[in-house]
Amino acid sequence: MLIGRRLAVLVAVMLVAGACSGSTLTANEYFDQIDTLTEELDQSMVDLGATYAADLNTSIDTLRLDRDLSDPAELAGFMSDLTDTAIAKTVVWLDGTEEPLRVFLAGMEDMSPPEDVRVAHDTMITATQNAIAVLPDTTAQVRTVSTAVDLAVVVENSPFAEATSNLQNTCLALQTIASDKEIDVQLNCGLGSS
Repeated sequence: MLIGRRLAVLVAVMLVAGACSGSTLTANEYFDQIDTLTEELDQSMVDLGATYAADLNTSIDTLRLDRDLSDPAELAGFMSDLTDTAIAKTVVWLDGTEEPLRVFLAGMEDMSPPEDVRVAHDTMITATQNAIAVLPDTTAQVRTVSTAVDLAVVVENSPFAEATSNLQNTCLALQTIASDKEIDVQLNCGLGSS
C-alpha cells in the first residue's frame, strides 16, 4: 500500500512536470509539490520506525521465553542473542530507508524550481544523495558492534544519522524560504523523527 502511494506521488509529480514541458514552477506550485514529497517521505520513515520497534519488541519477548534471567549464564545468553537480533533488525531498517529516499530524490530531480529557490533545492538533492550514499558504510558499522548499548551509540553517531540531520536542515531552509514568501505550507522535515 505504501509503495503504491509513493509511486502515485512520483507519477503525479512527473505528470505535472510533463504537462509543464519543463517550464519553471511558480513558487506556490513548487512548494505544493515539495510539501507532498516531504509528507510521503516522513510517513514512510515513521512507518519503517514503527515496524522496526514492533519487530524488535516481539523478538525480545520471544528471546525471554523459558529463560531464567536471574541466572548469570542465562542472562549472558539473552544479551548476546538480543544484540544479534537488534543488529539484524537495524540492518533491515536501514535497508528499508533506501527506497523512500530514492522516490523522494526522483521527485526532487524531476522538478524545475523557481530561480530564487534553485540553490536550496539543489542543496536538498545533494543531501538526499548523500543520505543514500552513506547507507552501506552505516550498515557495515552496525554489523561490527558487540553489545546492544554499542549499537545505539553507533546508530546515533553514524554517517546516516549525520546525513539525515543535514537533509532535515535543507528541508528547514526551504521552509524558511516559503515562510519568507508568505506561502502557507508546513513542510514535513522530521524524516520520521518525533
